Amino acid sequence: MASRESFTHELVTLGHLLELRLDRVLRPEGLTARQFCVLRAISDAPNVSRASLARELHISPQAVGELTRRLAAAGLVERPEADPGRATAVRLTPAGTDCLKRSRAIVAETEHETVAMIDPDTVDGLLAGVRELLEALPYASHDQA
Repeated sequence: MASRESFTHELVTLGHLLELRLDRVLRPEGLTARQFCVLRAISDAPNVSRASLARELHISPQAVGELTRRLAAAGLVERPEADPGRATAVRLTPAGTDCLKRSRAIVAETEHETVAMIDPDTVDGLLAGVRELLEALPYASHDQA
């Protein structure tokens, strides 16, 4: 059995390679894998706050701010002005909705190609294990040391 250090290293390496793969296939849409995840999360919860996005995506509020700023500059999301003291909502624009639809198809095809590289039973077990870890691991704020 692999050591826990090896297990963590392998998962981190796999995550990095999958992100690079998605970055490459999403490039024609003008997106990165992280931007795709932000668009998908906004689509799932229209008018979501940036703080809620940060919690959902397990990234810092500052990272969400930068990602949504870039998506807004590309015309894919809008961040309407909020009243002082109120959370700023983020929502998809029509162009963002269209981009997300095309990108979901690209990601689905890439996922199909990726999982076809290994045995279907391995895919099911791997997915179950990943989901179990995601449920078990506490989310630590990026603001904590």
